[in-house]
Amino acid sequence: MKKLAMLFIALLTVAAQGAVLDTIPGTTELEGVMISKGGTAKVENPIALTTVGAGIRKKKVAVIRLNVYVAELLVSDGAKYVRTNEGALSSLDNMQAVAFQMTFLRTVDAEKVQSSFRDGLDENDEALARRADVAQFLEAVKNGGEAVEKGTLRIVAERQGEKEIVVYENTKGEAVKIVGAGGFIRALMSIWLGAPADGGLEDLKENLIKGSN
Repeated sequence: MKKLAMLFIALLTVAAQGAVLDTIPGTTELEGVMISKGGTAKVENPIALTTVGAGIRKKKVAVIRLNVYVAELLVSDGAKYVRTNEGALSSLDNMQAVAFQMTFLRTVDAEKVQSSFRDGLDENDEALARRADVAQFLEAVKNGGEAVEKGTLRIVAERQGEKEIVVYENTKGEAVKIVGAGGFIRALMSIWLGAPADGGLEDLKENLIKGSN
């Protein structure tokens, strides 16, 4: 078996609730989804998080703009989150932990979820999807099955020294852990906070930065 430096992947069997991310409900609601005010990441160690932004991912299909999911961004140090178009993504480098939660408003098949993530990566740098850790992440997304309506996908990440550990949890509560190299978290989060692949992501990025819908 080919060895990948600083990278391994393991399938975890976990419960749907409270597996890698516990959230604290807030008072704001988007499309029937209660937005969290914070939570706890549980990748390797429990780390408190603050919700710094939320918004609706919209996708244009023909002439219709469909609401796809409600997104929430949580970080371990809200004071270090930079609310500018240029600074938001790089400010995540200062976080011990980051979580991105997507509650789906319609069912989307696994290949479409994966291709949407890949489009976001390619918009920023086509080389990102060829990173070993990112490739493993995309494979986990494909193998994770469809994102079901009212279900939640979670990407929860923690830094440990030179390693960046990411857990991808599908809407059934099944999780895959990937231990990657430096830049892994930033690569994934560039989908939402980097150069937007379409107008829907551009609008979502604006809301994630300003902290409202």
